[in-house]
Amino acid sequence: MVTNELEEAVPEGLTFAEAIRSPIFYFAAIAFISFVMVSTFTQQLQVFLVSTGINIVQVGAMMSMASIAMIISKIAMGSISDKIGSKTTYIGLAVIFTTAFIIFFSTSSPIILFVALLMYYMCAGTPNVLHQLITLDLFGKKDFTAIWGMLALAANIGLAIGNPILGLLYDLTGTYQLTITVCIVLMIICMVSFFLANHSKKKRSQIR
Repeated sequence: MVTNELEEAVPEGLTFAEAIRSPIFYFAAIAFISFVMVSTFTQQLQVFLVSTGINIVQVGAMMSMASIAMIISKIAMGSISDKIGSKTTYIGLAVIFTTAFIIFFSTSSPIILFVALLMYYMCAGTPNVLHQLITLDLFGKKDFTAIWGMLALAANIGLAIGNPILGLLYDLTGTYQLTITVCIVLMIICMVSFFLANHSKKKRSQIR
């Protein structure tokens, strides 16, 4: 009886050593880095919107209203994740994020761009909340703090290199078309890597 209670008290999941030897870790790291890199486009948004011909005053108003969408989404994200699961929430937001960039690429209509801006800001705060929940789901509670620390470090690499790279693409081409294309590609990489992380987790569970 005591043995059973002790077993139940031990948190389930991978140890840190098991995690960093697993493809799950590296697929998750690639997904996190890609998503965070794309989220740094926030620093380019105002210039991008002005480049489409929208008045700077209108851009300021659009950005302010869209920022409210980010605040609301951050508050709601945890609740939504509890109801439909962190995986489904993450994929859903990644699809919305990608769609926003496709709209950025394909139109100069202020109204449609504003809708895309709202979609963008709904998702831009995702890493702050969902990446921790995804890490917990993929690796369990056993060594969560250590594993999350390494994945957070990987995500910070994306934060450090994202804006310089996206800004450089604009400087080299004088347009945001290539920058937005790269963001779409990064989001595709993010979703594929996230799928592979979950697939690797299922394969590992079956082996055990």
